[in-house]
Amino acid sequence: MKKLTYLMVVIAILGLIVSGCIPVVPPAEQDELGTLPNKARVQPTAARVKLESHIFIDRFQVSGDRGPAFSDDFSVYKLFRGGVKWSETPVSYYVDLTGAPGDALSAITASTDEWESYTSADLFEYVADTSIIFNEPEDLEVFYDENTVSWASFENLGLPEDAVAVNVVWFWVMVSPGGVTGRVLDLAQFHIINNSDLAWAVGAVEGDQFDVNNVNTHEFGHSLFLDDLYMPPASELTMLGYTAIEETKKQDLGLGDILGLQALYGE
Repeated sequence: MKKLTYLMVVIAILGLIVSGCIPVVPPAEQDELGTLPNKARVQPTAARVKLESHIFIDRFQVSGDRGPAFSDDFSVYKLFRGGVKWSETPVSYYVDLTGAPGDALSAITASTDEWESYTSADLFEYVADTSIIFNEPEDLEVFYDENTVSWASFENLGLPEDAVAVNVVWFWVMVSPGGVTGRVLDLAQFHIINNSDLAWAVGAVEGDQFDVNNVNTHEFGHSLFLDDLYMPPASELTMLGYTAIEETKKQDLGLGDILGLQALYGE
């Protein structure tokens, strides 16, 4: 009796298929389970990679805002995006000295030398002059072929008038199928831009001048992907997010700067 009932059910289903009431799913339209057509499911798409940028803006601080004195043995540092770093070093960079004071190149290379003196990693390599010039806000959104150091008018670039320098960094990030930005995969590029609307000097700074070595040692810290610090005890560290006229203390790394560097690139 059970066999007869089963046979009757099968015959009924075949009849519905023949009549078109139950569609047959062709093999080409079936998914890996062989049960539902692809269009009946939300199919995941592959994760992708995209290029993103971030601008570190470092502002000047008037003398009355400096607060109490601290030492440079403050051991705190901050890593950008949880600790991303260059997958390969040394990182080559180019310099445009238009608008820079005399002997600025030696001050810039002294900045990179200071970072390299606290790690066995070969971090930076100066290559040559560059023809990349930043003239308008749109230039900050362009991905170029070189890492650069230059001077430009922040008024023309639409940057804050109290900014001494900026560092535009580019990096590759993973994007999920749902469009959510995930982890940083690798670093891609940096552009240190010093504000040519301000007064600059190398060596003996006076009056309203900013020291090239002082400011750019901080900026190369961003190029290594160390983040700014703003707490008062970090006032004597290179990665403090403010600078001041006639300031030179950022030329020499403090303890927190060294620990942050070595956390990324080793001792």
